[in-house]
Amino acid sequence: MTDKKNGSYRVYFHDKDRLGQGLDFSYTHTPAPDLRAFERHCHETYEIFYLFKGEGVYIVEDAAYPLFPHMLLFIRPREYHCVRLVEGCEYEHCTVNFDSGILPTLDGDYLLLHKNHSVLYDASEVDPLLPSLFQRMIESGDGNLDMRRLLLGQILLMLRTPAAPEAEKASIKQEDLSADEPLGVRVLRYLNANLTSPMTLDALSAHFFVSKFHLCRVFKKRTGITVMDYLTRKRILLAKQWIAEGDSVSNVAYRVGFADYSTFFRAYRKIMGCSPTENRKQKNAKEGSV
Repeated sequence: MTDKKNGSYRVYFHDKDRLGQGLDFSYTHTPAPDLRAFERHCHETYEIFYLFKGEGVYIVEDAAYPLFPHMLLFIRPREYHCVRLVEGCEYEHCTVNFDSGILPTLDGDYLLLHKNHSVLYDASEVDPLLPSLFQRMIESGDGNLDMRRLLLGQILLMLRTPAAPEAEKASIKQEDLSADEPLGVRVLRYLNANLTSPMTLDALSAHFFVSKFHLCRVFKKRTGITVMDYLTRKRILLAKQWIAEGDSVSNVAYRVGFADYSTFFRAYRKIMGCSPTENRKQKNAKEGSV
């Protein structure tokens, strides 16, 4: 699909294979983007972000990366992320979102897919041909999943080189961005390290020796969402993965840190749009139809 509006140009493809494994590609070129449009978010897919033009920083959990031409970020599922642009700058980029099962043979030793954090690359240094692969995705056309899957496979193979990651040189710690951020960063790291452990605001504020009000204010300023919304969404996305891997719904509810099944059920339906059992039935139906 191609869309032109108010001087902006967007190309978008949404593909699914017979097992329901998805690959979404989006290219956007905006002369003067609306800065309010970029909210921090997370999802259950892997994401590759590639930048042609833009000024600002890209934030992934507790790290921020200055934007530069040919910047490429490999973002893992359930990592909260967003871009913060300089007002009035031209912004041109593309993203590829894909399920882990769409390319099961390309990363058999999990060198790339199972890294425990986002990874930054300078695409022009990884391989001179890498930028052209994104251009070919832009030009690939509707209904061409096989071509886009082939191009994604080439991109992932290039990113597997051990010398490619540039994150250690380019990452800026969040605490450098504002006076409130040391606490915000510590809370983010603590939540991710204890994602499935019992968690309350009282216990969290006691752990960091601050009031609940101050902790919630700093966290929302940093992330744009509340502590419990952040924690709940991450737990539900993790629950969906474990259910898909074969664990029982009732067991997963407690594994991801919910105190009771009814609270888990309501949260799952609210975030995923269906019940966990419906989700499992949909997955089994897709697999049975192949």
